[in-house]
Amino acid sequence: MRSSCGRSSTRRLYSGTFTRTKAPAGHDVSGPDSTSSGFLAAGDFTGDGKDELAVVQPKTTLVYSQVLGTTDVGYFTAQARLAGGDRVAAVAVEVAGRIYHQNTGGVPGANSKEDEFGAAMSIADIDGDRRADLAIGVPNKTLGRAGRAGCVVVLRGSAGGLTTAGAALYSQNTSGIPDQSENNDVFGSQVRLADFNRDGKADLAISAPYENNGNGALWQLRGTSNGLSASNVSLFGPKEYGVSSGSGIGETLLD
Repeated sequence: MRSSCGRSSTRRLYSGTFTRTKAPAGHDVSGPDSTSSGFLAAGDFTGDGKDELAVVQPKTTLVYSQVLGTTDVGYFTAQARLAGGDRVAAVAVEVAGRIYHQNTGGVPGANSKEDEFGAAMSIADIDGDRRADLAIGVPNKTLGRAGRAGCVVVLRGSAGGLTTAGAALYSQNTSGIPDQSENNDVFGSQVRLADFNRDGKADLAISAPYENNGNGALWQLRGTSNGLSASNVSLFGPKEYGVSSGSGIGETLLD
């Protein structure tokens, strides 16, 4: 697997196998467009029994990856340059060196400043096909006139890896999801895919900690053989959890 981390304008990219005591060889990448990276998540997008790695690279205009079939650290190159400048994020996935962001064909939405695409990320099998799917939080997304309303983008796994075919966007404006998108809800601040009802398909929990003036709320969409369902969506707020108003429900979601 490969990961990236760093401080200031330098990142260190790794290619190879990590063990408990040893990391593979690393390669430093620096420059005015290179800033510190975000977090990682792993899942088996192809269903071959081996996990791929999703890497969030926030606050950068360059996304680094390797050409398919290469493993030498010297082959890391800038595979994509993102429009929008500072604070535009992409999710880079190792499968075939593919890069995914809001300007990728088939991905709903478009890159813009401050969207925070990839601010949250979770991987699990939503439809029970034994291939992991990827949920990506975009909490600062403007929807219509609602600034920082937020949304979640879901990409599906396939035999060829993560695909934009069947990609979906969910927000409070989605039919069946309770409430509506409003200024500063930051829907998608946290996302978690897990099989809450133990039917063999991962369900999606989405938080909006600033919903209703900081009360916060949590939505649960159920996984089905056709993907996530916006029918019978559960909504949990202060009343359901028995907490006081202004609690900011969903600022953190634990596994």
